[in-house]
Formats: sequence, C-alpha cells, structure tokens
Amino acid sequence: MGLVIPGHTIFFLIIRSTASDEEDAGTAFFCWYVLAALLQEWILLYACQHLVHCQWSMGIDPDSAAVPYLTALGDLCGTGLLTIVFAVLSILPF
Repeated sequence: MGLVIPGHTIFFLIIRSTASDEEDAGTAFFCWYVLAALLQEWILLYACQHLVHCQWSMGIDPDSAAVPYLTALGDLCGTGLLTIVFAVLSILPF
C-alpha cells in the first residue's frame, strides 16, 4: 500500500509531461485517480488473502493458481474504478 501513491504520482507526472494532450489533467483528477488506485489495491489485497487461504485448504498451489484470478480482478477493478473517476469528474464542476 505504501508504494501506490509514489508509484502513481511518478506515472502521472511522466504521462503529463510527455503527452501534450494531457497537460490539463489537474489536481482533482489526480486525487480521484489515487483514491481509485488505493481502493483497487485494498480490494486486491483482501481478495488475495482469502483466495490463497481457500486454495491452500483445497490442496491447490496458490503460487500458480491465484495469479490469473488476481490479474483478472485487477483489470476489472481498475477499469471500473477509472470509469467511475471519469464519470464523477464529468458530473462535478472542477
């Protein structure tokens, strides 16, 4: 969880400085974006904890079996949360 904010900050600043059409991405977007990233990370860590315990109890090696599920969940959550961020920013006057 401690790497989410610095990692996404660096990513955001690189995108903002290299893509000329993204220079108007402001503080409001960044705050909502980081909030969504933190929520996604929390969801993935929570799911991982329960998925690994469940797979161990069924005799499945979670090192190779949990990764596809968590990757798919991360893609689904990330896409959904980013869609919500854009919807919120289109509704709220910033």
